[in-house]
Amino acid sequence: MTNPTENTRKADALIGEFKRQTAGRLTVFLGASPGVGKTYAMLSRGRELQRQGIDVLIGIVETHGRKETQALVDGLPCLPRKRVQYRSHQLEEMDLDALLARRPAIALVDEMAHRNAPGSRHERRWQDIEELLNAGIDVYTTVNVQHLESLNDVVYQITGIRVTETVPDTVFGRLRDIRLVDLPARELIERLNQGKVYLPEQAKKALQAFFSPSNLTALRELAMQTVADQVDSDLREARIARGIDSPSMQRRVLIAIDGRGQSEYLVRAGMRIAERRGVPWTVVTVVTGRQSFSAAAGKRPEKKAAPPSAEQSRQLEIDKAFALARRLGGDTEVLHNADVAQALLDASDARGVRTIVLGRTRERPIARAFNRTLTQRLLQRGARYELTIIGDARSAERARLSLPPTPNRLSRQEMLIVILTCIGATIAATLAERLFALDELSIIFLVAVVFVASYTRMICAVITALICFLVYDYIFIAPRFTLLISANQALVTVIMFLFAALLTGRLASKLRMQVIALRAANRHAVSIEKLGRALSTEQIWAR
Repeated sequence: MTNPTENTRKADALIGEFKRQTAGRLTVFLGASPGVGKTYAMLSRGRELQRQGIDVLIGIVETHGRKETQALVDGLPCLPRKRVQYRSHQLEEMDLDALLARRPAIALVDEMAHRNAPGSRHERRWQDIEELLNAGIDVYTTVNVQHLESLNDVVYQITGIRVTETVPDTVFGRLRDIRLVDLPARELIERLNQGKVYLPEQAKKALQAFFSPSNLTALRELAMQTVADQVDSDLREARIARGIDSPSMQRRVLIAIDGRGQSEYLVRAGMRIAERRGVPWTVVTVVTGRQSFSAAAGKRPEKKAAPPSAEQSRQLEIDKAFALARRLGGDTEVLHNADVAQALLDASDARGVRTIVLGRTRERPIARAFNRTLTQRLLQRGARYELTIIGDARSAERARLSLPPTPNRLSRQEMLIVILTCIGATIAATLAERLFALDELSIIFLVAVVFVASYTRMICAVITALICFLVYDYIFIAPRFTLLISANQALVTVIMFLFAALLTGRLASKLRMQVIALRAANRHAVSIEKLGRALSTEQIWAR
């Protein structure tokens, strides 16, 4: 059955691919800040294309008095600028009408985020570029990462300066190619000091504000991430348009919650993972059809006649987790699928996710034995995804306390293991006797005792051994369905079985306790080692 979401994504990708092929194509030279050489790189590429016989025309270029840049301009045909009278000043802008009439194969248009003079046809230069693209003219342009609209708040947090000349990210939907023009922060500062970016007085002010080393380094990383995002998006859309499954190059994070006690903790933990990697993140929950859920848009569940209290608390927890995710800057979504694992994998594939964050689930022993737990299914089907399983402090404490169980009385889980194991051993012995005509069946019950001892305490192994002894005697030793034993050989067999079961159970339980003790000792040794390293570091600093 075809997935409607998948069809929509393919249709959008095909439309985008068609637009890119029929209209003009946009090439952006992206830099982390002014002075990295975007205009120089654009002009160099223009001269190279001109030598190949391609019609290249400069629509407008700002050299800012740089001799190296002006030397490249002199070798290319340049459109005369249009003079615009504004109050008592005469401003120069790109002559859009003349450029449309000239119709070069490639137009070089500098400073995409520039605000045009009042009275121009468009308020911003990126709007001029869009008109050129619609006319079928390829455009090469330059822009700094701080001018992208979606990054405006991020840049403000980094630099403390609110950029007002911005370019909407939708313009990048026309993108044919993006080229990162990079320059290390130290070299850029040297260029500033040498007067190659601004005049000396302007350069001094810039170094004290926007062009600090920390700001330049952060903006440089932001520019690299922007290029990586765009390349990843282009790759995914191009492959989807051709019907090819596309792996994502970006490590997006998907956080799956189920409303069973740790949803808000998962949201915060997953957000920190995404924040450290600098990638977007989404919180999802899966509705399997057995539930009615209304938290997708932050709504309260609809009132029913007598809703189960457990379901109400689950929905309330997911509502709170979704609200928390939106406050922290994440996206939220409700997925609908009878198969939880497949829903998470489909959502990950659609959003370019590489990391799936899950809570520690309560895995039933039978489901684990048949590889049917959520974690096992995700590991089997999602080989290309990174799976992160997180447990909160309370679940970790419960798991630690259960490793050896401390209460004297048997827990429900231990009782269930003992009962199911004894039933399974009885069924296996019955089938072995009827299908294979086996006479010696004690080994089957012996394996059952060892199994219980390896997963529980010695007391459970003893109880299992006694139950298996009684079942073995009652059902499989003549006379059957009594506790009497007619032959001396049979009497020796069941007594030896009882001793062997108790002995192997004790050995298996003892081995398990040793493994637990070794793990605890290893954790203790690691803690001591960390403490020693910390103390030695403090001593070094004290000296």
